[in-house]
Amino acid sequence: MTFKKIFLLIGTIIILGYTLWNIGSIIYDKRYIKNIKNYSEKLNIYNRTMSIDIKGEMNNSTIIVLPGFLSTSPIIEFQPLAEILSDQYKIITIEPFGYGMSDTTNDDRSVENIVKELHFCVQQLNIEKYYLMAHSMGGLYSVYWTNQYPEEILGFIGIDISISGMEDNYSYPMNMSIGKFAKYSILILKIFDILGITRIAFSINFQYIINIDNNYHYTEEEMNILRALALCRQNNKTLMKEGEFIDNNFKKLRGVKFPRGIPVLNFISSENTEDDSYWERLHYNIIGDLQHSEVILLHGQHYLHLDNKEIISSKIKEWISFNIINKKYYDSPIILQKEKDILLDRTLCTLKENNLFYCKNKL
Repeated sequence: MTFKKIFLLIGTIIILGYTLWNIGSIIYDKRYIKNIKNYSEKLNIYNRTMSIDIKGEMNNSTIIVLPGFLSTSPIIEFQPLAEILSDQYKIITIEPFGYGMSDTTNDDRSVENIVKELHFCVQQLNIEKYYLMAHSMGGLYSVYWTNQYPEEILGFIGIDISISGMEDNYSYPMNMSIGKFAKYSILILKIFDILGITRIAFSINFQYIINIDNNYHYTEEEMNILRALALCRQNNKTLMKEGEFIDNNFKKLRGVKFPRGIPVLNFISSENTEDDSYWERLHYNIIGDLQHSEVILLHGQHYLHLDNKEIISSKIKEWISFNIINKKYYDSPIILQKEKDILLDRTLCTLKENNLFYCKNKL
């Protein structure tokens, strides 16, 4: 047998072995996903299953959490922050169609359809008033949501959100738009999934594929769920279609702001501010009620809720408490300004023990 034949034989055996390993791994992971239990609650939304998680169910105030584009498991991704906030609020993390354990869909991923589905999910839970909290692309959908249902929204919390106008300051290979870049990125990633390249990269360093909080203790089961979802479900047809609609969704919301009367708390990352000099300005310009809103720059990358959960949770609690006070006292037409100041400061002093406010007047 010649050296060339030996080389071809060895190569054939390696390729065959690799192919069998990859196919076997895919089958194993898909079976594992089917047998996952106690991951989430399931709701019937327009004859499809939508996955949600609720923490702090006995609390009165509700925060609805929306993920960013391509989140592997929104429930596990936001779990560290949700657990901290759930001591005071009911935290509902929604996995839109195509995300986590929710079904996929062939429906257009227009901002109208996405918000319609998510809003129907909230209606199914019989929640009438709530705060919206969104990361990245979830912020774009939240702008539309708050303008469609302003009477339901108590306030908006943004974590480095995507905003119409940001596309003017970004450049992608071959002058592609954000939407085309997203679409073709998912297509390439899907090919990597089929070929097993994603699986190999995950084995080398799983943080090439998924984003986690390095200071949070995940269970072995949670890590296995993240692995299976990342390798078998993440780059699906629904998210590819969502990528196709990103450009149109940006255009539809061009110049649209959060409505007046809805306070906004925007956290933005230092990394994006360094890369885009307009990033901070965009997050101010999107606010319709500047008087009761804030933009806070935090050191870190795009996934601020993973690296800065203590700072974010503390600020959210402070901000919500302050806006509750404003709404309770400042909206009253029969209270004089001096009385408003005294009542406001009295309430702030009750929160002093939490180191959230400083009391300046004697009671």
